[in-house]
Amino acid sequence: MTAPRIRVFRDELVEQPRRASTDEPRFVFQTVPWHAVFGNDRPVEVEIGCGRGAFLVASAASNPGRNFFGLECATRLAGTAQAAIEKARLTNARVLHCDARCVIRHLIQPRAVAAYHLYFPDPWWKRRHHKRRIYAGGLAADLARTLKPAGRIHFATDVAELLAAMTQRFIEAGLQSTPLPHAAPLTRFAQRCIDVGRPVYQATFAHQ
Repeated sequence: MTAPRIRVFRDELVEQPRRASTDEPRFVFQTVPWHAVFGNDRPVEVEIGCGRGAFLVASAASNPGRNFFGLECATRLAGTAQAAIEKARLTNARVLHCDARCVIRHLIQPRAVAAYHLYFPDPWWKRRHHKRRIYAGGLAADLARTLKPAGRIHFATDVAELLAAMTQRFIEAGLQSTPLPHAAPLTRFAQRCIDVGRPVYQATFAHQ
C-alpha cells in the first residue's frame, strides 16, 4: 500500500545559497495566504501537534464552512492523519509535517488564524530537554501575532505546571484567559487521563 502523501516543511528546504556579503540572510521565507492552501477564503483553525488526526478529522467533518490545518512533527503520525483525511474525503483539512514553531513564525500571515488548538503537548520533563517545550522560543508571541483579533487559542494539558507556564507566556504576549467556550475534545490521551483519574487542565486565550 502506498503511503499517503504529506506536505513537509523544514528549514533546509528553504535555505538559500550563501552570499558573499555577511549582511545577506541565510534563509528567505515568504508567508503563504490561506487561499493558496485551501483554494478559498474560509476561516482557518490550526491544530499544533495533530497526532493521528482524530480532532482534525472530526472538526473538519462537522464544520464544512471552516478549514482545518494540522501541524505534526512526527512523520508516521502526520501520515496517519493524512490517511484519515483522505479516507473521510475531506476537502477542508490539510496536514503539514513540520516544526510547528517554524511554520507559525515564518509562513503564516499576521492575523490570519481564527483559532489555534493545542492539546496535551509533550512536557519534556528532563532539564536538558526543556528547550523543546512548546512554549520555548517565543511561540506565544507568534500565536498572538498570527491570531485574528476575535480569534481564540484553546489549550489542554494534564500537567498543571505546563498550564501555568503557558498562561504566563500568553499574558506576556498580550493575551488573556477567557471563559471556556466548550470542553476540550476527548482525545485518546484525554480518555487515558480520565480512565486513571488524572486531572485535565484547560484554558482559552484571546486578545485583550
